Amino acid sequence: MVKKDSPVPIYFQVEEIIKESIDSGKWKKGEAIPSERQFCEQYSISRMTVRQAITNLVNEGILERKRGKGTFVSAGKVLQDLTGITSFTEQMKELGKSPETKVQSFEEITASKQAAKELGLIQGEAMYKIKRTRLADGDPVAYETTYLPCRLFPDLAKIHAAGSIYDYIERQSGMPILYGRQEIEASEAGKKAAEALKIHEGAPVLKIQRTSYTEGDLAVEYTKTVYRGDRYKYVMELERKTSGSFQPFT
Repeated sequence: MVKKDSPVPIYFQVEEIIKESIDSGKWKKGEAIPSERQFCEQYSISRMTVRQAITNLVNEGILERKRGKGTFVSAGKVLQDLTGITSFTEQMKELGKSPETKVQSFEEITASKQAAKELGLIQGEAMYKIKRTRLADGDPVAYETTYLPCRLFPDLAKIHAAGSIYDYIERQSGMPILYGRQEIEASEAGKKAAEALKIHEGAPVLKIQRTSYTEGDLAVEYTKTVYRGDRYKYVMELERKTSGSFQPFT
């Protein structure tokens, strides 16, 4: 129950009530929680207080708002280890989730300046451009735009894009991917990404650009991905680096 005479802010008490209901299994992942009005009536508190509590939990990734439907218990964030390179399909299977891919478009284009630079191509050279929405257990978590050189993969077809492109590159083309270089930045969802990920335009997202390489430092794939900020979390282990001049206290 909410204690109005407590020094603990009421909105924080509501947050704890919601968390306890989720932890106890009363409200399960993907299930709708009571409306703001119901909270107000049950605890005799203002809607502003309830809204602040819910907003805080949405920002933490514990709850999620669905336009026109209400507020739901979040399905949880997908964790990705930054210490290695894996495909989305491999990553989801390792986490015990069911991966799914929806191909939005598959076309052959001439390489732009940026894509040509990343893949070591001549500007204007033929390349594939593939747009895909990646889902985990039916929930959209990533929106990708992938570029591959046509001369390296002349038989690549839309059907291959519906699965793991890494698998196609490695198994069908016999070119093992050895390493990758990627950049990560916080951003806001544009219109197309928001529609694909079923979030509000301007919602917080992670933008990642990655170029993957095979033997001989040959760039084989360049991908720009938008990840839902409430669905993705990157983790990594760091080793302490010292200059070698450290002296213990005596």
